[in-house]
Amino acid sequence: MQLKHILLLSGASVLLAGAPGLAQTSGQQGGVETVTVTAEKKVERLLDTPVPVTVVSGDDLAANNETKIYDYLASVPGLAMGGDSSLAGGTALEIRGIATSQYSNLTAPTIGFLIDGVPYGPSQVLFANGSPRFPDIDPSDIDRIEVLKGPQGTLYGSDSIGGVINIITKDPSTAGISGHVQAIAEDIPDGGAGYALRGAINVPLSNDLALRASAFDRHDPGYVDQVTTGKKNYNTADVDGAHFSLLYQPLENLSFKLSALVQNNDSHGIGGIFVNQYLQPVLNGLKISGLPGTGTNQYLTEAYSGVINASYWGINFVSTTGYNVQKNVHNEDFTGLFGPYVDGSPSVHATPSPFSGTAPNGSVFPSNYSNDNFSEEIRASSSYGDWLDWLIGGFYTHEANHGYTLITANNMTTGAYEGTFFTETSGAFGEPPWTLTEESVFGDLTVHFTDAFDIQVGARESWYEQDVFQTDFGPGYADFFGTPTFQFAPAVKGSDSAFTWLATPEYRLSADLMVYARVATGFEIGGVNSLAAAPVHTYGPSKTTNYEIGTKGSLVDGKISFDLSAYYIQWKDIQIAQIASGFIGYVANAGTAKSQGFEASIQAVPVDGLRIGATVSYNDAQLTAPFPPTAQVPVPSGTRLPYSTPYTGSLTVDWDAMHFEDGTAFVGGALNYLGKRPGEFNGLSGFARLNFPAYTTLNIYGGVRCGTWEGRLFVNNLTNKIGIVGGGGDFGHAVGNTGGYFAQVIQPRTIGFSLTKSF
Repeated sequence: MQLKHILLLSGASVLLAGAPGLAQTSGQQGGVETVTVTAEKKVERLLDTPVPVTVVSGDDLAANNETKIYDYLASVPGLAMGGDSSLAGGTALEIRGIATSQYSNLTAPTIGFLIDGVPYGPSQVLFANGSPRFPDIDPSDIDRIEVLKGPQGTLYGSDSIGGVINIITKDPSTAGISGHVQAIAEDIPDGGAGYALRGAINVPLSNDLALRASAFDRHDPGYVDQVTTGKKNYNTADVDGAHFSLLYQPLENLSFKLSALVQNNDSHGIGGIFVNQYLQPVLNGLKISGLPGTGTNQYLTEAYSGVINASYWGINFVSTTGYNVQKNVHNEDFTGLFGPYVDGSPSVHATPSPFSGTAPNGSVFPSNYSNDNFSEEIRASSSYGDWLDWLIGGFYTHEANHGYTLITANNMTTGAYEGTFFTETSGAFGEPPWTLTEESVFGDLTVHFTDAFDIQVGARESWYEQDVFQTDFGPGYADFFGTPTFQFAPAVKGSDSAFTWLATPEYRLSADLMVYARVATGFEIGGVNSLAAAPVHTYGPSKTTNYEIGTKGSLVDGKISFDLSAYYIQWKDIQIAQIASGFIGYVANAGTAKSQGFEASIQAVPVDGLRIGATVSYNDAQLTAPFPPTAQVPVPSGTRLPYSTPYTGSLTVDWDAMHFEDGTAFVGGALNYLGKRPGEFNGLSGFARLNFPAYTTLNIYGGVRCGTWEGRLFVNNLTNKIGIVGGGGDFGHAVGNTGGYFAQVIQPRTIGFSLTKSF
């Protein structure tokens, strides 16, 4: 592929002037579409990439109004999902079983999340106030999602010990004016109704300048009733956003791209219900209770990037500058946990409460946190003859966390605010924010010994430093940590480094058939403990090593393509929450784990117009050394890791069933299976460990494409399966949850219609 046809920008591809527009899949007559990816920070066919990668199309998601991260990744083999049991609406995702839980790992994510190749979100869960969240980018702005499985530390750096999810947005093109508008209406028969309006336009401003702009407005229907207030279908959400991208290419070997994505998600309730330890509803259906006004969540997603791509002296240079903001605002009912403290119960209260003697108080746990992340990556790549490809680069990032958490007293009947019992701040009221700085250098070499055999090796050295500054005050401080009632904590500093590497021999049996072996490592960034009373003030990175063999190929003149892999992962120095005494917790390295299994996917076009895909995975992920007695949740060796599932699978069918003048009638569907998964480790605050049952969802659609118009009728979750994706012990609510547990559930049967006009 010559440079005049394509330039590589920040792991995404941008076509040059005169090219036919960005298309990561190119049609192959009578066969499976040829898919290109940028998993190794270069454009190559998926069949030529010695990394297990699954690609999800944004257009397919938008057509059926599949807007949640759960929808996006339901068909990815080896990936399971769970819900944040704190009720804050966070998301727990794991690839190949590499995840612990919110409570045993209040530290760094195990999956790297990127938007257009730029790291997004906090590198530590604590920087998000303990509520990790993968943003639900509206699918109308997504070109494709690349899911890389297994450790990716060499090319992608920290917090990718399980894999990487890279959302790649749509790019502008100078080929001509194009765009689309789309309207969607949907209804949950036993719930509420929703809609979505989307539009996008691509405009060449000159022969070397193009702009793409898109915007959307969406109302997601609710399906959970709030019995305290009597509000039906209260968990609605209003979501809107826009995406702008500008591509300027003054020379054939020089281009600039600017991109901005902003989305706001205003969620009015929690998509979960109260259950007992056997996961049976305790409020007779999809219902929840709580103090009025609680359960709301707001999420702001901002992602900006600027990419310069140049080619001189036979070397490709890429500079990627990124800045993003993730803001989470929660308002949760924590009466069950903090109500006795606020009321001054003798069994828990060490000092008089200003709210003692009033009517029984509820307690709300408001929080407002934002994470700002600036990053810069510079890399250069080229080839030396036909026998050597090389890449070198450097990376820098700086994060700042600002926010506060409160414990308030609230009227048990109305939910009205009555006062603040405890305040914890970081960078919110004039004090310095929590910050993290990371620097790294990396390199990658591929030696071609023959036309068929090559070996890739790579390495990365990373250095990071953290400054954590925290202020705690209020009458509740004496109850939680002793006296005094105010702590202006000095900044706690920590620094460390990590080395990652990979080695991948690859042999091509033919142009469309290859086998490979891969050894790759990843690291999860370490950190510091902010409380002065913590016995350990810093903890180191945890690391994974992945051993893998795989094969990819295309058969029968391209009518069948497949991807098979088997792996064994070692995980050491796991970061877990530990307890010193009372509310004094800290994080330290302890324990080891393993994950082993296989994944398979196949796509076939048996006849023209009929496309079939299937995936299956098996995984066994468990501790190989116990957590120590000081762990918040001590568990023995052999315990399965939270949310890891033995089996996942999917089957997709898309059929152009009938052709007529200027039109095509089509039908299709997707059957997705998620196996049983264990919940949080047992023993947390006296709660039993939950085991989430397996469930299968069936989505179907049908419609007509006629010229530039498409009408589509879809039914998601046709069998109306109430699948539980996560949950745990509910230590927050005190009213209505007689079962003591919370379960986050998928959206029930949803019927919708979309109408799209392209131009």
